[in-house]
Amino acid sequence: MKYLSGLLLSITLTVGMYAQTVDEVLSKYYQAVGGAENFRNIQTYIIKAKSVNSSGTWKRPYSMYGKGNKVYTIMNAQAGIDAKQGFNGTSGWRVQPWSGSLDPFPMNADDSKELQLSGEQLVNDLFTYKTRNTTLEMQGKDEIDGSDCYKIMATRTDGVVVVYYLDVDSYLLVKRTVKRKESGVDTESDSYFSNYRKVNGMLLPFSIEGSWGGGLAIESYQINTPIEDSTFEMPEKK
Repeated sequence: MKYLSGLLLSITLTVGMYAQTVDEVLSKYYQAVGGAENFRNIQTYIIKAKSVNSSGTWKRPYSMYGKGNKVYTIMNAQAGIDAKQGFNGTSGWRVQPWSGSLDPFPMNADDSKELQLSGEQLVNDLFTYKTRNTTLEMQGKDEIDGSDCYKIMATRTDGVVVVYYLDVDSYLLVKRTVKRKESGVDTESDSYFSNYRKVNGMLLPFSIEGSWGGGLAIESYQINTPIEDSTFEMPEKK
């Protein structure tokens, strides 16, 4: 009985230390980026950037608008013609000029979820996990581009798993891996964050690269600028 009691106490202490490790890393992450409340107080954001291909030879003006769980992006495909996509909190839509039509059409559920997740890179799970019942778990360390990083796995109620990699020295987010199912198939996508600069007291990344072979060279952020809800709704066909 004494052995069993001692074992249970050891397990309890181990779990407590493990949870505290997550809290300690998060606390330092919050300090590094300018405070958790600053991010939780973000109601809207507008990102102005250039969409860049992997070789840097192709650059197009790009904007992202976010409000809560709503997202709208617009990229200039060519002179006077824009590619657009939006998520109104429930469903998504897009305009793809290269398809031969400028008419908007609904996205499927998988593409809508992908767009929604792309809009959560600024106010991510590490800030919202308590209000969204997301479970965080420390997963040790991993090496990203020669630097050691803490790994925190976020398991969401929608079945999506996101792994965050925080640099052990700066505590800044350097990589995010999203794991989810698309049409019943397990998929993973990576985003890499760098070139942090201060905006409204927060450190924000001005370079985002993706495992798809391109990225964003960010030029500016606008925080809490009013955005009409109609921005995220699918427009009427012309």
